[in-house]
Amino acid sequence: MLAAAAAVGGSLLVTAGATGATKGGEFGDTCAATQSGAPFGAVFERSHTGSPLPLAAPVSGVLTKWTAYMPALFPAEGVPPFTVRLVRVLGSGEVEVTAKAALESMKPGKNEFETRLPIEAGEYLAFGSNEGGAIVCPPPSEEEEERGIHAASGGIEMPLPQPGGKASFAASEVRVPVSGVIEPDVDGDGYGDLTQDGCPQGAEYHGACPVLHFAPGYTVGNGSVQVQVKSSLGARVAVTGVLPGLGTSLGTRKTIAAGKLTTFNLAIPPALGAQLRKLDSHKSLRVPLVARVNRVTGNVSTDRMTVRIPGRHRR
Repeated sequence: MLAAAAAVGGSLLVTAGATGATKGGEFGDTCAATQSGAPFGAVFERSHTGSPLPLAAPVSGVLTKWTAYMPALFPAEGVPPFTVRLVRVLGSGEVEVTAKAALESMKPGKNEFETRLPIEAGEYLAFGSNEGGAIVCPPPSEEEEERGIHAASGGIEMPLPQPGGKASFAASEVRVPVSGVIEPDVDGDGYGDLTQDGCPQGAEYHGACPVLHFAPGYTVGNGSVQVQVKSSLGARVAVTGVLPGLGTSLGTRKTIAAGKLTTFNLAIPPALGAQLRKLDSHKSLRVPLVARVNRVTGNVSTDRMTVRIPGRHRR
């Protein structure tokens, strides 16, 4: 593999700089690889003068995409697959691998791959092959160094560690042709909130969030109020009503199946019952009710209705 990488080395390509401004969680280097990274199995880039993108992860979240920039004359066949490892620098000369993407076959030019890896701010992308080595962009030329342009990277020799493993690294000045995109993961479910998680408000759902609906009717009994709720997905649902003027509330919760109306029996608390016994029977109390899916924040999985409970005082 190193021979194949070396075959595209030398002066075939000029390193290309990144284009465009940093977009949120984008980081890494968009230079085009030109040469073998021997003797290393993987390399990560730590600094580069004037880099348009941060080289370390600027935020924590989920790595949802990584891109490798291979030589225009990169062999289409006979080359082992490549991957990225997320590495955290532990101290002088040592890293820990925190995650690894799937192995991918490369083609000439730009190669984009979707992934789903948890990442912490400050971690780096280490690019290389399990079967033979890294491919990199060249270090700054003498002319660039005279202009104050420098690069620093870390090379990890074979055998490459798996996630949870540690390895020493050697200082290098090459650049690494790989970038990544980080998305937030507010609910902590391991899915990127922007492109992977259809319900970032709740960790239990990765497709669409459940949608709740109250049935239009309700029943008021001597000791309870019955309402019906339907959910687009199976969910644990709470129905509550707050009565701030009485300093009390009513409510219950249960697990309901998708697409079926389910009855919720809300017991009338003693304070509300006492108030109703004082209220003329031709009048009623308005009680606002809210149905919510447990552990889904915001209003996305919420519905509301108001019930009227007649007074019970007869003259």
